[in-house]
Amino acid sequence: MHDLTRARWRKSSYSSGDTNGQCIELTSHGAARDSKNPTVVIKLDLPQFIAAVKAGTFGA
Repeated sequence: MHDLTRARWRKSSYSSGDTNGQCIELTSHGAARDSKNPTVVIKLDLPQFIAAVKAGTFGA
């Protein structure tokens, strides 16, 4: 995985912004993290993940 110390993280525009909301942050390096726990980072196939989100794979 790339060194993510300088990665530019993008938060979903659908984020509720409150502390109880569910929010994911992504970087173009193929990594994701929960904005409430940014120390845990997972590697993912970004195009496949985006296609799954658009297909409704993860529910509403």
